[in-house]
Amino acid sequence: MATRWDPEVTGEPADLATPVRGRLRLWNAVVCIVFASGMVLSALGALGWHTHVQDQAGAAFARDASAVSTGVSSALARDEDFVAIQRGGILALPTLSNHELAKWFQSLGIEHRYPGGVGFGFVQRVLPSQLAAFGAQVLADPPINEPVSTPYAVFPAGRRSQYCLQRFGIATSPAARVIPPTFDFCSATIPPDNGPSPIPSLLTQAADTGQITVLAAGAIAKTKGLGGLFVVFMPVYDGVTTPPTAGGRRDLLHGWIVATFNGPHVLRSEAAEHAGVSVSLSFKEPGSGVVAVASAGSPPTGPTFTRSQTIEAGGSWIIKVTGSARSNALPQALWVGATGAALSCMLLVLFVLLTRSRSMALRLVDKRTRQLRHQALYDWLTDLPNRQLILDRAEQMLMRAQRHPLLVGALFVDLDNFKDVNDTFGHHVGDQLLRAVAVRLAETLRANDSVGRLGGDEFVVLAEGELGGIGPELVAERILTAFTRPFTVEDERVGPLSIRASIGVAVGARDGAAQLLRDADVALYEAKARGKHGYVVFGAEVPTSAGDGTVHPAGATGAHVRSERPAGPA
Repeated sequence: MATRWDPEVTGEPADLATPVRGRLRLWNAVVCIVFASGMVLSALGALGWHTHVQDQAGAAFARDASAVSTGVSSALARDEDFVAIQRGGILALPTLSNHELAKWFQSLGIEHRYPGGVGFGFVQRVLPSQLAAFGAQVLADPPINEPVSTPYAVFPAGRRSQYCLQRFGIATSPAARVIPPTFDFCSATIPPDNGPSPIPSLLTQAADTGQITVLAAGAIAKTKGLGGLFVVFMPVYDGVTTPPTAGGRRDLLHGWIVATFNGPHVLRSEAAEHAGVSVSLSFKEPGSGVVAVASAGSPPTGPTFTRSQTIEAGGSWIIKVTGSARSNALPQALWVGATGAALSCMLLVLFVLLTRSRSMALRLVDKRTRQLRHQALYDWLTDLPNRQLILDRAEQMLMRAQRHPLLVGALFVDLDNFKDVNDTFGHHVGDQLLRAVAVRLAETLRANDSVGRLGGDEFVVLAEGELGGIGPELVAERILTAFTRPFTVEDERVGPLSIRASIGVAVGARDGAAQLLRDADVALYEAKARGKHGYVVFGAEVPTSAGDGTVHPAGATGAHVRSERPAGPA
């Protein structure tokens, strides 16, 4: 990167010696090249260090995610194996009782071997003709920890083509006892609100595919006490193997193993061992969508690492591990980059301090000089020419009129009832209105006309043009027309303001600018006296500013008055 030294830019004198300028340019180029090289190397070093630290954080998360996924996979595999063992026991022991099943569960130590288990059971498909015998069998051998009321009554009541009723079961947690033991899983609705039940479709899907289906308890409205639980349905067929066709599976369907698990409990132990990560478990239904089953751990905020793993454990389970991607990579990279950049900046700062100080001083002097010149000649509020500049322009206009046949004139513009604006809305709104008036006047005038502010709410317009062209009277007409439109101020609390103006016009050459403006001022007072919102041309019917009652002869063309009332108060 090179910088070209230019007296217009740097503020150096135009007559600066060529050899000196050449050496400065060469030194400037060398310093800029060194500085740019240092900054590039600093940026590359910072980027490389950031990548290195971030890669380390990503690798650490990958190790944690792998460990969490492995632990959850093992727990799911154990639970799926246990469900398969239950199915084998139901088929192998047709005379199995609930008390024998409870002893078997106790001997296995399911609460310790299969963490997260809440309840296990077998739901049998029962035809209407089999319902009475099935009820008597359940009353004689009720599920463990789930008493059945006499007489046996299906819940919810109603006749159906088939019933899906619990035959065996054991509840290892009170959370599993909220469902009555006589609940019909094939019921299309779930009391008490009789909302639609997703269970029948899951049972049918499991029976037709021969694979497990999963229900998240949160998908059922009014599942009081079941939050965080998920239920696995595994089909059981008469025979040793699963029939190969969907029709055969429907014909030989015996029922379903139903296992309820506490999802957060299954995941929590793994998430607790790896702080800063959250784990979610989903199940992909065969030929269907993905069911969110459970989650554990607090999701990190900000940028994150995410890793998903799909495992097959009686079905497709998706384990998603999320961890924070925040690290010290950015602060460390900034420190590395800042160190290199500081070394590169030292030469640049020294060079700037030594070689630019003079040019900066010259530019500052020039800027302050222009500011002072502007402040001396322009109004601070409206940025229009002030009295000094407008008088100078009037003198120049009169001198041009002496050399060439020009139609010249001055218009004194005074706002009517401007004091009411200040009294009603405050001086800050009055200042905003004056700025808006200045803009409106500048937009209304021709390119060769000038407008200035003398102070307060008084403005002066200098109009000049070729003889036979548009005269100052028509300029006054334009201004009055422009004032018929309301003015918008910057204060949003104040709506558009309507204000009118009175104009005094002095036309023709004078001995000096002061006399021209004085005559326009006299005409302005006459316009005010005649009712405001109009203009008066200085002439034979207008007394002089001296108040002597005589007629001013210069440029007198006869008095012309135009007076209108404003549409509304300012």
